[in-house]
Amino acid sequence: MTNRILVIGCALLCLAQPAHTQEKRLRAWKGGGAVQLERAILLQAPDPTLAAPVLEAEPEYTWGRANTLHWDITPVLTNCTALGHALLAFEIEARYLLSGEVVTLWGFVDAAVDSATFANLPEGLAIDYRLRYFAQNGSGEYLMSYWSEIETSIQDLKPPVLHALSGVQAVQQIGLQRWIVGELARIRVVASDSTFGKVMQVSVEEVSETGTRLVRHDIIPPRLHVDTTLQHVLYAPMKTPFQLRVWATDVALQESDPSVESLVWWPEDEGTGRLICFPNPYSPQGATEPVKIKVGVPNVSKARIFDPFGNLVITLRKQKEQPFFSWDGRNGQGDLVANGGYICVVDGKTDLYCKIAVIR
Repeated sequence: MTNRILVIGCALLCLAQPAHTQEKRLRAWKGGGAVQLERAILLQAPDPTLAAPVLEAEPEYTWGRANTLHWDITPVLTNCTALGHALLAFEIEARYLLSGEVVTLWGFVDAAVDSATFANLPEGLAIDYRLRYFAQNGSGEYLMSYWSEIETSIQDLKPPVLHALSGVQAVQQIGLQRWIVGELARIRVVASDSTFGKVMQVSVEEVSETGTRLVRHDIIPPRLHVDTTLQHVLYAPMKTPFQLRVWATDVALQESDPSVESLVWWPEDEGTGRLICFPNPYSPQGATEPVKIKVGVPNVSKARIFDPFGNLVITLRKQKEQPFFSWDGRNGQGDLVANGGYICVVDGKTDLYCKIAVIR
């Protein structure tokens, strides 16, 4: 597809002036009598032998103040060649109703150009676009096609908004650490768009040590306000930190600011029958927080840390109503333990344990 061309127009349909530079593109063709030729063509009736051009389909809403229209030159050239005509130029037009008055923007583009851009368009108004072209037959007579079918679009200037209610459900948190149990994340999405747009899609992106994965969920039909819960199967490895980004996209392809959460997910059997220890591995020298050891059963107040040889390292205590123990990587004498694997076991419940790797 060739370069997009800025279309210049006026409120009333007027004749384009001949251009003196290639950049303006505001002419039907080269030649000293361009204005007179344009006037002569515009005053005559369309030629029924010229097939009307076709504009590419427009979306219901278009982003921003500008809109670019596209068309396929090939059918027009084929038709003109078959009739022995030379294609001279296209004329593109935009019309909308403002305060009861019809505003018309228009301009000419070269025969080899297949797109044109209208700038400074109003927001929220239905804008109709149409296209026609001019040709010259072998006898030197100038011909004009019928207008194309009208394509309509509305300019949308504001992106959608993702509201504070959005986010992953059933998140557990101890200190700065956040996790969910199980690899199926339930994500509530509450989003809305401006009066001149609709939310059509929600995107969920995971970023972890294994890479990035993006899943798009279509909203059918697009709506001004969306409140839905997505069932999202996580791609990130279990027990490994990952970032989850969620955002909404409207029909004009504008994106909301994302909701960003840093999480890990824990297997369901370990999340219910054992302890959850995080972070794991743990580096006590560079850590801002101790290891959090979450207990999934009530009325537990004491746990013990053992080294790989079964020697007691330290006894941990907490109030029974508290959900977790804390361990800073030190033994009972206050010294940092050596690198290696350690086991935390809840007193009186040998089936409740977790392994903690210490890296200094």
